[in-house]
This record gives sequence, C-alpha cells and structure tokens, in this order.
Amino acid sequence: GAGARGGDEAEEEVDEFAAFRDNKLNVPRVLYCLGAVSRVNNVLQNYYLNPFLLDIVGLKASYTGNVQLINQLVNAATDPLVGYLSDRMPGPFGRRKPFIFLSTPILWATWILLWLQFSGVSDQGALFAYYAIILIVLNTAVTCQMVPYRALLQDAAPTYGIRTRMVALQEMVAMLAFMLAVFVHGVIVESFKYDNGSTNYQLGYLVSALIFAPIIAFPRIGTAAVIKERPLDVDELEDLKGNKVGSDGEVRKRSMLESVVAFLEIWWCAIRFKDFSLLSVAWFMANLVMSIVTANIILYVKYYLGEDSNGTLVVVVLQAGIAFSLPLWAGIIRKIGKKNSLFAGCGSMTVILVGLFFLKEGDFTI
Repeated sequence: GAGARGGDEAEEEVDEFAAFRDNKLNVPRVLYCLGAVSRVNNVLQNYYLNPFLLDIVGLKASYTGNVQLINQLVNAATDPLVGYLSDRMPGPFGRRKPFIFLSTPILWATWILLWLQFSGVSDQGALFAYYAIILIVLNTAVTCQMVPYRALLQDAAPTYGIRTRMVALQEMVAMLAFMLAVFVHGVIVESFKYDNGSTNYQLGYLVSALIFAPIIAFPRIGTAAVIKERPLDVDELEDLKGNKVGSDGEVRKRSMLESVVAFLEIWWCAIRFKDFSLLSVAWFMANLVMSIVTANIILYVKYYLGEDSNGTLVVVVLQAGIAFSLPLWAGIIRKIGKKNSLFAGCGSMTVILVGLFFLKEGDFTI
C-alpha cells in the first residue's frame, strides 16, 4: 500500500509540473507573458511625471529632480532587499506569489494618489514631501511585484530555449502596451476642457490614473497564479537558511564573516570579468541617456519647439519607432553581428540627439 501510494504521489507530482518541463508556449506561459502589460506604469511615469509635477502641480524644478533622485536611491536598496526576502520566505503559497498578491492593492492606490493635484496647496515643501512619499511607496510596491514575478520565469521556463521565446513574447506585449498607453493617456487628458476651451489637466490626469491603475496593478495576480513554483532541493533550502552543506553532507551554520566574504567574492569575480564590466557600463550609460530623453521630451517639444499640443504625438511616434525597429535591428544583428550593431546603434543615436540641438521653433515636422 505504501509503495503504491508513493508511486501515485510521484505520478501526481510529474503531472503537476509537466506543463513547465517542455519547450512549448503553452497557455500558462502565454498568460505569464501577458503580465507584461502591467509595465505601462514605466512608460507613463517616465514620459509624463516630470511635466505633471512641473506644469500641473507647480513644483519647482529642483524639488522635482530631488523627488526623482530620492525615488531612485530607494529603488536601488529595495530591489535587492525584495529579492533577498522573496528567496527566503517559503510558505503554503510559495516564496514569490505572496509579494505579488499583497503589493497589488498598494500599487493600485498609490498610482491614483500620484496623479492627484491639490489646487489649494502652494507650499513647496509640503508638495515635495507628498509626491516623494507616494512615489517611494508606489515604486516599492512595483518592486514587490516585479522582482518576484521575474524570478518566476525560472520556474515557468526551466530551459534556455523557452526562456528566450517567453522573453521575446513579453517584450512584444510590453511594446504594444506602451504604444497604446501613451496614445490613450493623451486622448484622455485632452478630452476634458474648461468652459473657455483650455484643457483641464487636473481632471484629465486623474481620470487617466483611475483607468490605468487596475491595468498596472492586477494582471500579474492572474498570470502568476498559473505558474507552479519549483520546490527547492536540500542544498538550496540550507543555503537560504544561512547554512552550508559540506561535501560529506554535514550541515553547519555559515558565519557572518563567511557570508560577507562569499558576497564580496561574487562581486569581485563579476568586476574582474571584463566583458561583464563593459556591458554593465554600456547598459548604465544607455539607460542614463534614455532617462534624460523620456523625462524631458514633452518639455522639449512644448517649450523649445513651441508645440504645446503635440507632446503626446511625439511620444507615440517615439514608442512606435522603438517597437517597429526591433525586427529591423534583429535583422541587422544577424547580418553584421552584435558588436557592430551596437556601434551602429550608438552612433545613430548620438547623431540624432546632437541634431536635436540644431532644431528651432517651427521645425516640429523635422
């Protein structure tokens, strides 16, 4: 009887995880990839938060910059912290999913609160404190969703081939969502007018926030629910507890000094790996450039080119260009290789960004 029961349990376990052991884009994996629509918070926040704080809220540029700076510094700390905690909190619902589920209502509420504008408040310190706190809580909730959600990819796709296909599908979903989000947001904001015909940005941004809040907060709940978390083996469990399993199978507690040394060794090995270091620097610089562009493109169009009503059009065209250029660059990479494609991309971006300084009012169509 015991042997039969053991066989039944083993068979049941195989059936439970069988859908995640092949290389097919089955329903659970596709649903997981569709969770990428939640990333529209990134594109909306990157493009519109700066103009919102400066033009709608009336926050000074120095305060606006510091709000973003403080948020990024907190993000730098919360990302590894959430990853560390989600690795070490096994429970009946898994290690990752409780973070996703519990952060959802916070993410939904703070996204709406971020886009509120208080007409009767003019105190710069009070406005700075409000938006800094809301932005920090919002992005911490985003981190509590995103870090565990990305870690679930290893459970959903145990092989390199299917992970590559899933990441490609995620990016396609995200790019389409980005284009639609910036277009819909612009239409919503411009739909509300005062009696004199001017745009009611205060109401427009609030309605947009109410519409996008569930799109940003809720999809990962359903997509994460269909993924089965892989059970940890003995060595992994002991490692997460801070223990070390010797070659003889004996378990002993790892000292604090050993943990620190192991952590430093990992970073030292990574830094000494030349290709990794160069790629990290290139990634950092590329993200720095894109952050500057996305945070200021609407302000550039409005105040430098004098096109107050065409900021959203530029953002939509920019996102469409990014999306439709992906297959183009994939073809270029196959023709001339990754390194040459990187040089070509960086060179063309440099020429375009420098060219923006030579445009003047009235050159919007260029």
